Amino acid sequence: MLMATTKQQSPWRPHHLSAREKALEPGPHWHVVHTEAKAEAVAKRMLEREGYEHYQPMFRRLVTPPRKTVSPGQRRNLHLLAREVLVPLFPRYLFVRFDAQHDPWHDLFRMVGVHGIVCAGGMPYPVRDEVIEKFRALELNGAIPLGTPVRSVLYAIGDEVRVKTGPFAGFAGTIEQVDDAGRVLLLMSLFGRKVRVEMADDYIGRA
Repeated sequence: MLMATTKQQSPWRPHHLSAREKALEPGPHWHVVHTEAKAEAVAKRMLEREGYEHYQPMFRRLVTPPRKTVSPGQRRNLHLLAREVLVPLFPRYLFVRFDAQHDPWHDLFRMVGVHGIVCAGGMPYPVRDEVIEKFRALELNGAIPLGTPVRSVLYAIGDEVRVKTGPFAGFAGTIEQVDDAGRVLLLMSLFGRKVRVEMADDYIGRA
């Protein structure tokens, strides 16, 4: 199950069957911009200066000072020295809203702090508005609590996916249900008939 943790890889894998068609739909959409290492803040400032709306999901975690920096007495109660910090849910990735047909999105590549854009078929891959809305709905006081399941946000009913591991590895299916506990219900074609299979959401990936 994908949880709010300190080490996340980008979950955005283009759905190759319709990515270009989606990118060409009129109007602005959310897209995923990849930043240079430790350059999210710089990239955000550049985006704001150029008038781009952006969003980066954050979560809270408690950090304690290194043991070698505190006294022996403090080490016995290290938890009392913990402080809360905000950490990106997906380090080096920002959601940026623009119209791929009319906005000069190629200029993003020249911005300081920007490494690239997640694309498919030569066009920026759009992210559904509901994904952003679901991330924001998970936030408490501007951040997602640590341990919150988040992978289910990335999938919607009707999405075509492929099982990555387990006894059904390699089989494709259609999502019929997702829940907040990190499980999905797939409709799969197995041995000539349609079968519904429930599994953990980290077993699947984009088809």
